[in-house]
Amino acid sequence: MRIKRKTIILVATLVLLFGFGTCVHHLKSKKRAKQTFSDFTGIAWQHGFSIVGFKDDRFGQGEFAILIEAPEQVIAALSLRSVWDTSWNTGPVDCKIGYHCSFLYEESPNVSQINNEAPEYTGGSAEVRQLLTSTDTKWCASDMGIAKPWHRGSLLIVEPDKCKIWFSTWEW
Repeated sequence: MRIKRKTIILVATLVLLFGFGTCVHHLKSKKRAKQTFSDFTGIAWQHGFSIVGFKDDRFGQGEFAILIEAPEQVIAALSLRSVWDTSWNTGPVDCKIGYHCSFLYEESPNVSQINNEAPEYTGGSAEVRQLLTSTDTKWCASDMGIAKPWHRGSLLIVEPDKCKIWFSTWEW
């Protein structure tokens, strides 16, 4: 009974501090994030997927990004499946694509050298720079920017050793 009472007090405190609307808005936003991921990738939301974080800065232009933890068997199956009718690449991510993504962070990394053999990213998050330059990742991308290549695109990165899926779609 003691645990239930503490839980009720905690929930009541959160509702009082942040308001019921904020709690409901967060749940709706999470549901919308799952749906956006599925809509853009064509990958149905799987049992065992867990949202680590997401952001949606699309107001005309901007970026949607989500980080998902998934069971090992789902990661393995995903790596065998084609997304956007493209094949999977092994990291590092092509720097013409990678510097458009900030994922869950405020700033995207910059590219100091556009060289696909050894891309050099500076600025932005160290975690994102490490992700984009890792040789242990698998990634695929879709370029929808006709007039300006990669100014409207999507990037899906799988980290098999960490059981994480990173997805970003942007329009600049």
